[in-house]
Amino acid sequence: MRYSKHKNDFSWILILLAFIIMASFFSGCTNVKKKKSKKIDATLNLAEAYMSQRNYTAALKELLKALDLAPDNAMVHHYLGDVYIAKKRYDLSVQHYQKAVKLKPDFIPAINSLGVAYIKMENWDLAIDVFEQISGNLLYATPHYPLGNLGWAYYNKRDYESAEYYYLMALDKSPDFIVALRGLGRTYQKMNRISEAIDVYKKAIKKDAESPILRMELGDLYLISQDYKQAVECFEKVKELATPLQKELSSEAEQKILHIKKVYY
Repeated sequence: MRYSKHKNDFSWILILLAFIIMASFFSGCTNVKKKKSKKIDATLNLAEAYMSQRNYTAALKELLKALDLAPDNAMVHHYLGDVYIAKKRYDLSVQHYQKAVKLKPDFIPAINSLGVAYIKMENWDLAIDVFEQISGNLLYATPHYPLGNLGWAYYNKRDYESAEYYYLMALDKSPDFIVALRGLGRTYQKMNRISEAIDVYKKAIKKDAESPILRMELGDLYLISQDYKQAVECFEKVKELATPLQKELSSEAEQKILHIKKVYY
C-alpha cells in the first residue's frame, strides 16, 4: 500500500514538472516573439526615418534586415516597394507591392502604390486595372489619389474624355487637390478647350501661388489664346518664383518673354 501511495505521489510530481516545463517553454516562446516584434518595429521606424530624409540606401539596408526577421510582414514589403520606387527600380517595387497585397489583400495603400509603380513604368493598362479596384472603396480615406491617378493614366492613353471624368471625380472628393487641377487643365488643353483650361489653372494657382510650373503652363495657355500681356505676366512670375534648382525653367520663361516682345509687341 505504501509503495502504491509513493508511486502515485511520484506520478503527480512528474506531471507537475512537465506542466512547469511546458509553461516555461511557452513563456519563453512568447518572450522571444515579443522581442522579435519589438526589433522589427524598431527597424521599420529607423527605415521610415531614413526615408523621410531621402536616404534611401540607408533605409534599404534596414528594410532588408527587417525582411530577414519577418519575410511575411506586409508592411516590410510595402516599405521596400517605396524605397525601390525612389531608387527607380520599378520592377523590384512591383514585386514587393504584389507580395504585400498577397499577404494582406485589403492593404489599400499597397494596392495604390502598386498602381503608382505601373504608372512609373508607363504601363497604363495595368495601372488602370489596379486603381479601378480601389477607386470606389468607401473605406479608403483618400479616394482622390487613385481617381487622380486614373485621370493621369487615361491622359497618357490619349483618352481625354475618361481623363476628364476621373479628374473631376477626384476634385469632387478633394476640391483642393492640385494634381487633379493641373491634370484637368492639361486635359482641357489637349481637348482644345483653352478657356476652360485657363480657368482651371487659375484655381490651381489660388491653391498653390508659389508654384512656378503652374505659372509657366498658364502662360503657355495665354500664348495659345493670344493674350500676350497675361502671358508675359505669368512668365515674369515664373522668374520670380523659380528656385536656384529651377534655372532652366527661369531661362525658358525669359526666352518666351523676349520672343513675345520681339514678335508681338
